[in-house]
Amino acid sequence: MTDERLPLWNVHNVNIRTNNHLEGWHNRLNRKAGKSHNGFYELLELLIAEQGVMDTLIQQVLSGN
Repeated sequence: MTDERLPLWNVHNVNIRTNNHLEGWHNRLNRKAGKSHNGFYELLELLIAEQGVMDTLIQQVLSGN
């Protein structure tokens, strides 16, 4: 292996580069949907509810809870 490629293999102090958190959110959203083919308005209601959950989490993080 050449010296130029060595930093590509070193992952010490590297930020997370996977999308596991996104996959987890997607799986949770799919479970909440309850079926594989939702109508537009069902999806819209689901996303609006999810926005409320995310707003609550953001407020908790900002307030230190």
